[in-house]
Amino acid sequence: MLPFHVDPGYKGKLVCSVYNASPSPIQICEGDNLFKIWFAALDQTSVAPYLFKGEGNADIGNELVRGMNQEIFSLQALAVKMRELEANMNQKLAEQKPVIDNLPSSGAPCNWQFWVHSSLRF
Repeated sequence: MLPFHVDPGYKGKLVCSVYNASPSPIQICEGDNLFKIWFAALDQTSVAPYLFKGEGNADIGNELVRGMNQEIFSLQALAVKMRELEANMNQKLAEQKPVIDNLPSSGAPCNWQFWVHSSLRF
């Protein structure tokens, strides 16, 4: 069950984002119990700054749904992607090493980082 808080005075549909940070997929099906809602009786009327300001969600609009259908990587997938990028970068740098090693030395300081960056071809 996922806890979250709704301010007093909120009127609208509740929307909660969920992110699976585990390496395993988790299937969520219609009718699954995901959230628990608990209503509290207040002993006094809520006032600012505890009262909800703004408009609640009257509908789950297209813009919100569009944002949900983008690719989302798990932490494990991000780690794999980072290792792939690192290996690719190391390969590109190794290919450039003979060029760097054979540059004439003028004795003047050189901004190697800029030179390597500007000479790499991906």
